Formats: sequence, C-alpha cells, structure tokens
Amino acid sequence: MKKLFHLVLIASIIFSTTSCSKSVNDLVPEKKTASPEKKLVVNQSSKFGQMSPGIYNFITQPNETVLGDPATAVLYAGADEIAVFYVIIPSEYSEASIKSAVLTMVNDATGPVSRYDLMYMDRSSNYDVVVPEELINQSYMFAMVNLKDLRDPDGTVYNPNSNSVSLQANIKAEEGNLNLQLRHAFSYIQ
Repeated sequence: MKKLFHLVLIASIIFSTTSCSKSVNDLVPEKKTASPEKKLVVNQSSKFGQMSPGIYNFITQPNETVLGDPATAVLYAGADEIAVFYVIIPSEYSEASIKSAVLTMVNDATGPVSRYDLMYMDRSSNYDVVVPEELINQSYMFAMVNLKDLRDPDGTVYNPNSNSVSLQANIKAEEGNLNLQLRHAFSYIQ
C-alpha cells in the first residue's frame, strides 16, 4: 500500500508539472518596459502629426537619454563629446523668417552656464547629427553642445541638486516669438 501511495504521488507530481504548458513566468504579468520614445512628454497631437512647440525631451547623442529627471538623465561634463538638443517649432516658421534662435543652459543652483545658436533643421545633414525618428517629419531646430562647456571650474563633486540644468530656447521670428523651457532637464558629472 505504501509503494502504491508513493507511486501515485510521484505520478501526480510528474503529471501536474508536465501537463501544464504555462511556466511561472507565464502566470506572472510581464513587466513592460517603455522604450525612450514612449516616455516622451513633449506635447504632441499624435505620433505622426505636428508636435506642439517645445524643447524635445529626448536626445540621441552622445547617447540615448530621456531628459526631464536630473537623477536619471546624466551627462558627463568634461568628455569631448557633443550633445545635440532639439527644439520643435511651428511648421510655418521658415529659416528665412527666423531672426535669432538661442538655446541657453541654466544651472538650477547658480544661473546661466552657456548659450548656443539654434540651427534650422535643414542644416542637420551638414553635421554628424542623428535625428530622432519622431522628428523626421517635424519642424525643428537643434543646438550642438560640447559637453566640456559644462565643466565646473572648481571641481564640484556630483550632486544632482547643484548640477541640475534647465534648458531655455528663445526664438524670434517674423511669425512671432517663442520662449520655451524644459526645467531640470538633466544633471552632469565630471
């Protein structure tokens, strides 16, 4: 009787583990990880429609980074690398109508760090710029920033509160002026 009980117990264990095609991973809901494109918070009507004017919160150079949280969007100051920042503009703004366009980096603790001229989208092919896919059919301007410009002369140790940077874009055009901001866009370490 004891042997029969053990035999039935072993057979039921084997049957229950092999008859069910689902594994433990199939029973637990799969954790979905959003791609950087899904995390974008730029105001947009749709993925394929014209996006609203604003500082685009995703960069592809020097690496893919979603901007907007200084704790996770970290750039390495002092590296001889170029970061490319994008500003979405209304489609009616032409290169000829733009009088001035400047991107300003502002250290959230100490004030302005540096200013960069924004270039019209047609010039991106003249540089080694990797334009994010979602901007291909958009009107935009871009600024190329050498990360060495973010170096802190006093060698401050990394602190996301003191090395947090906001971006401001000021565009003056015949169609009107745009003053755009992305607060706490990223932080930098040396």
